[in-house]
Amino acid sequence: MVPSPKDSFKDKVVAITGAAYGLGAALADAFFTQGARLALCDINHSALTEKAHQSGLTTALLSKVDVSNHKEVENWVLEIKDKFGGCDVLINNAGITNTATFEQHTLEDWHRVFDVNMWGVVHCTKSFLPLLKESKGHIINISSIFGIVAMPAQTAYASSKYAIRGFSECLWEELKDEGICVTVVHPGGLATKIIEHSTTSSQTFKHHTQKFFERHALDPNKAAELIINGAAKRKLRLLIGKEAVLFDRAKRLFPVRGNHWVFKQIRKAMRLEHVEQALVKGE
Repeated sequence: MVPSPKDSFKDKVVAITGAAYGLGAALADAFFTQGARLALCDINHSALTEKAHQSGLTTALLSKVDVSNHKEVENWVLEIKDKFGGCDVLINNAGITNTATFEQHTLEDWHRVFDVNMWGVVHCTKSFLPLLKESKGHIINISSIFGIVAMPAQTAYASSKYAIRGFSECLWEELKDEGICVTVVHPGGLATKIIEHSTTSSQTFKHHTQKFFERHALDPNKAAELIINGAAKRKLRLLIGKEAVLFDRAKRLFPVRGNHWVFKQIRKAMRLEHVEQALVKGE
């Protein structure tokens, strides 16, 4: 019999990166509701503290951590071990984006996105692995719909999310004999602040992207609920939202034409017909 989420996570120690906003904050609320003990981190400690206060997460460990800095991650693990004695679930959620074409991306842009999105996942997984081996725990890596199908102007971001997908699929096999479950999550559009906080070469393109998410994005709280349900069943792969399911199917059935079709649908939904040149011109 498959345990309910409440049975699965009651009194479990759950560590979440990027927990001040969006999906990370929603996951913190959802796991807390299920009786989990929380270790939350974010690079913006004041926002994390405010979020914890608003949600009544009075027992959570709140830490300022830059996941791109391995030493800071290692210190966070020591904090968790000191407070809780171990860790059962690691959720690699922290992420940033940069909206620009490949030609417009600087090498610094690439390093910045990969340092957080990919190296942050590697740093945390490496540092938490001894604790997770002890608990026969669970690693949940947040990829993206752009880890299934890539979109122009998200070159660095999509590349990092594909990397998370590949990393997770390798760990499926490497860690299964250790009793560790690895789940890779591919959310569709979520109503989070990642676009608002992103850098871009085109404010016009960014504006249309934000409007698209306002119209179509899935509520992060609903996404968190779906992730908890999937994690309780120890699923290896989670597609969150109807767009993720549809685009995954299109890409698997038609690897090349499916990619073109997906971009056409996104382009239409974002009403980009008259603003694509703005991206090229950087307006």
